[in-house]
Parts: sequence; C-alpha cells; structure tokens
Amino acid sequence: MLVDGDGEDSALLKRALAGMIDLMPASMALLAPNVNSYRRFQPGMYVPTQASWGA
Repeated sequence: MLVDGDGEDSALLKRALAGMIDLMPASMALLAPNVNSYRRFQPGMYVPTQASWGA
C-alpha cells in the first residue's frame, strides 16, 4: 500500500507524508506542550528542527 510494484514510495505514502508535514506547525501544541519542550528544539540536540522527510 505504501510501496509501489517497483519498491518505490507510492503516491499514497507521498500524500500522507505531505499531510503530516503540512500539519506539523499546528501539532506542536500537542507534541511540545510546555516551555521546556521547546528548549530541546535546537540544532545538535537530535530533534527535528525543520519540517521535512528524508534521511
């Protein structure tokens, strides 16, 4: 369902990822509910500092 016949990412997977990335700013109130949570979100802290999908 998330991989096509050639082993590549399917269109469904790409749409799901795009939706999650699009909603990330609005989700931060749930993912980082207090001031101390936001202190972790800085480069070098092994946390995401930008909305993207990739390795």
